[in-house]
Amino acid sequence: MTRMNPNHGGFIKAQMIGRIAKENDWHGNIEENATTRETILYAFRNGNDFESADEKLSLIWKGNALAEMPEYCLLYHWINLQSQHAVIDKIRDYPDVVKIVKKHGNRGDIAALVDRYRRLPFNVIADSNETIMSAVVGRHICWYHRMDGKVSDAWVTVPKKNSKIFEIRPIKERRLLNFVDKDIGMRSVHLDTLLKVE
Repeated sequence: MTRMNPNHGGFIKAQMIGRIAKENDWHGNIEENATTRETILYAFRNGNDFESADEKLSLIWKGNALAEMPEYCLLYHWINLQSQHAVIDKIRDYPDVVKIVKKHGNRGDIAALVDRYRRLPFNVIADSNETIMSAVVGRHICWYHRMDGKVSDAWVTVPKKNSKIFEIRPIKERRLLNFVDKDIGMRSVHLDTLLKVE
């Protein structure tokens, strides 16, 4: 493509959004066409390229103005975004892992998707039982069931002193959190199925 004046509005906007994207672990490129006066920003996250990425977006400017509504894709589902500000919000935010599991829970690669999109206040594999227990006590947690992809949630109550119900136990190569839910009573959750702690 032929380069245009690098000071025109579309190119400057593409560079600004591109910088924000790079700060948030996105990759991509800017293409220009002097003949059509178009600037196109392609960006993606969680993939090796635009085509194979889980999450991607594209914006097209003609001169200084958007030529069409920006497009955003998450797991092959495309939507139009209303503005450049909505694009920046998507770039800065991370997809909600609970929504991903609810929509794609029956996929064979759901565990890999959870690993990619889960954001917990601890490391499920490396952190100590005490670190994890202190991060979940008194908080709302969500997890998914590996068999059917369904999502469950509960409030982890503050345990009574010396409670044997609030603990993390090894189960083969996995760890199991036992706790009391304020509404249901005793519950157990494998740590590797946790989606969110709020």
